[in-house]
Amino acid sequence: MNKFETTRFRLKIGFVVAAVLLPFVLPLIAPFFGIYAGGKISLSGIQVAYAVLSSEIALAVYIWGVGNWSRFEPPRFSSASSTPQTGGAPRPPGPGPGAPPAPQGGH
Repeated sequence: MNKFETTRFRLKIGFVVAAVLLPFVLPLIAPFFGIYAGGKISLSGIQVAYAVLSSEIALAVYIWGVGNWSRFEPPRFSSASSTPQTGGAPRPPGPGPGAPPAPQGGH
């Protein structure tokens, strides 16, 4: 691992540790900010933990959605395809050979 990869790995570990500890630590320090039952912001410790955990899940889903994990890339076509390609102009979709002709509109 080079220095950049080591720093990136430590940063990821730090985010995971913070995400695990935050729902437990924040309800304990919330009363110092006026967040308690009957305070400026009337929330219990469980409500604070639920709000933090819900926000973390929403953030994780968002990061997963915009990250490379969920990107679908269709297979790349090589010039040497295993299926032979026929020449000529592409045919429009429609009934196959032997089908009766489509009725013509008119008076």
